[in-house]
Amino acid sequence: MDELIHKIPNGFVEYLYASEYGDIPEGMYKVLAFQRYITKAKKTMAYTTVCDSEKNLYPVMAFPTMFHKAYGKCKDGAVIDAVLKQTQEGSYFYDNIL
Repeated sequence: MDELIHKIPNGFVEYLYASEYGDIPEGMYKVLAFQRYITKAKKTMAYTTVCDSEKNLYPVMAFPTMFHKAYGKCKDGAVIDAVLKQTQEGSYFYDNIL
């Protein structure tokens, strides 16, 4: 709560206080959060949260095959050109990050 009350700068707090994101080009996303983790099979993956110019939030997974590209490009506040796809259950994942 301190981050919200004192507006400590991070991607998600900025998202909450922004009225719009006109600086994000069509088809691109702004990275709000990036959290990596190790699977039971000892592979590295990541959960990210991104938004588009209309402030629609997307929780996106970076599978092991895409992790290194996501790790290099998905820094907090970065605008990325990414191709998102959905699993059969409806979860988003990175198909490519340009």
